[in-house]
Amino acid sequence: SEASFRINFGFDSDSGKVTIEGDSGYLITDSTIYAVSLATGDEQWQFSGEFSFLQRVTEGTVYIQDSPPSGSLKGLDPQMGEEELLIESELSATRVTSEAAYVVDNSGTISRFNNTNATEQWSTSYGQRAPNELNEIYEITDTAVYASVNGIPRKVDANTGEKIWSLASMSSRPRSA
Repeated sequence: SEASFRINFGFDSDSGKVTIEGDSGYLITDSTIYAVSLATGDEQWQFSGEFSFLQRVTEGTVYIQDSPPSGSLKGLDPQMGEEELLIESELSATRVTSEAAYVVDNSGTISRFNNTNATEQWSTSYGQRAPNELNEIYEITDTAVYASVNGIPRKVDANTGEKIWSLASMSSRPRSA
């Protein structure tokens, strides 16, 4: 049989986002992440700080990104909530998968970092970011990263970082009739 329970956080928990991974649920509000046992409803830990959003929860890490201007990617131990700096850079876009963290920094570089030990696996530079240009990671597949770097949509090989195409380079190609 299934047990149900209500968790009382002392505030309106409808204002947060809930993510479930393994045996824990994570309630994310504007400034705090609460880890809760799904079996009992007991709070396991809470983390308060300035972060812009929760990136992802995997079996080994709760990923958060600092609020700008820092933008660093941090990991929280899912059992204890202890903070660890993973990638210290002025990140403007991040996306975490089960295997890697992909980031675009303010210098116009897209990089892939190993999820286990945060070592950089590859890095591809597109030059300095122009003011007000959008850096965003749209989608990641097994083979490709689709991102906007310096305001230009691009495709990069997810495993090697090799530049595959960008819309800026496509606009200079001859059009077929």
